Amino acid sequence: MEYILDAWSAGYVDKYTIEECNVLGEVLMERAAQALVKEIVKRHDNSAKVLCVAGKGNNGGDAVVAAGLLREGGYNVEIIEIKNVKSKDYFEEIKDYGYEVVVDGLFGIGLNKPVQGVYLSAVNYINRCREHGSKVYAVDIASGINSSTGEVMGTCVNADYTVTFGYKKVGHVVYPGKEYTGKLSVHDIGFCDKATENTEVVNRQGYGFDNPYEALKYLPERKSDSNKGSYGKVLVVAGCDEMPGACILASKSALRSGCGLVTACSSEKVLNAVVVAVPEVILMNSNREFQIEKYSACLIGPGLGKSFQSKMLVENVILNYKHTEENRIPEDKGFKGLVIDADAINILAEKMNELGIYERNERLEYIESNLPDNTVFTPHKKELSRLFNISMDEFDSLIYTAQWLRNRTNKVFVLKDAATIVVGRNKLYINQTGNNGMSTAGAGDVLAGIIVSFIAQQSDVFTAACVGVCLHGHAGDKARDKYSEYGVIAGDISDAIAEVMYAAVK
Repeated sequence: MEYILDAWSAGYVDKYTIEECNVLGEVLMERAAQALVKEIVKRHDNSAKVLCVAGKGNNGGDAVVAAGLLREGGYNVEIIEIKNVKSKDYFEEIKDYGYEVVVDGLFGIGLNKPVQGVYLSAVNYINRCREHGSKVYAVDIASGINSSTGEVMGTCVNADYTVTFGYKKVGHVVYPGKEYTGKLSVHDIGFCDKATENTEVVNRQGYGFDNPYEALKYLPERKSDSNKGSYGKVLVVAGCDEMPGACILASKSALRSGCGLVTACSSEKVLNAVVVAVPEVILMNSNREFQIEKYSACLIGPGLGKSFQSKMLVENVILNYKHTEENRIPEDKGFKGLVIDADAINILAEKMNELGIYERNERLEYIESNLPDNTVFTPHKKELSRLFNISMDEFDSLIYTAQWLRNRTNKVFVLKDAATIVVGRNKLYINQTGNNGMSTAGAGDVLAGIIVSFIAQQSDVFTAACVGVCLHGHAGDKARDKYSEYGVIAGDISDAIAEVMYAAVK
């Protein structure tokens, strides 16, 4: 996995490299400028007219040094340094937008307050240049983006390309920052890797996969002398008469992700639909008593509805699960994890309301006390809002909730969004696959099926969640490439799982 740093961690790495590894700051700046020039030269020949807008910090220095290197290469380069601008109206009075390339070197990773004054005018001018056809290159991060949260600090540069150094920053990969980052490239400029071993950095940094195929290296190994029982038995408790498709999508996705056996537990009407759509699935009527310790992993919630029977199912599964953990079933036959999704989350939230548990910390304490640690929750924002009784207004950036959970939970939370975040005890993964075509009914059912399948195949729950989210997004990208963002449906994502898995083993 690759590291994804917040502002403090990135600043520490820079400082450590200079002070402990004896690398001069001027050397790092020269290397950063060379990396920026490399990206510009890759796309524009020296007939391009270039404008470098430089702030007062290190990023401004990077932009100025890059301007000098470009001039040496025969480029026509102009520089505007903020330290030389006397009036906040300076940029408002410029009417020349005739630049092929504009370099944004206004702010670096340290910005933590709204953009104001002459900087606001500069950001607006850079964006006007882009509207007139300029390609905008941001140094390290687009100016106006909070590198720790991805928030827009009042306004920001809309970059076509962002050239960052050493490591990705959180603001590059979570929304809304990701939207303004453009094409991101990461360049090694000689930071000391040992700096990332600092305890504080470890406790703050996030993780990601360099590419989706790296994630597939974490898939459970397949053995020649195996049988269907070798790859886990999954129980899917899902669907209701009005939503049978949820059970179908989750069950099929679990099988496509490699588990050996899937049992679908639902109403008779749903099971009649399941057997036609996925004949490989074992059927079990939800009216029957069952013990989840007979399975390797269980998924409960997709399309379940909130009927009285659904509520009883959720409570029964959770109580059985706790009983299973207390009795320590042998590992070779053990129950490895529970995935709680969709209506099961909503039912649990209502249960806490009935018990008079409303404050977010108390709700988390209830979850921690009543469910074992190998539980995975997969809420989207609205479900997360219900689960912790948090206003939807607090979700401008999910990273805050992720950071709150990170230091308090022993469970795993898959916070579904355009850039999904997986949180575990002192662990945080930020997904970088997927597309807006996946904003379609049933996509979450597919994801839940993938994750429970990986858990059943003996992955630890955090790794299973991370790999599952990455694979889900990668399958969504494959489906988009075939049908476009407009044409993707959840079944296309499920079908594409096999194509992605094939690429991992061929």
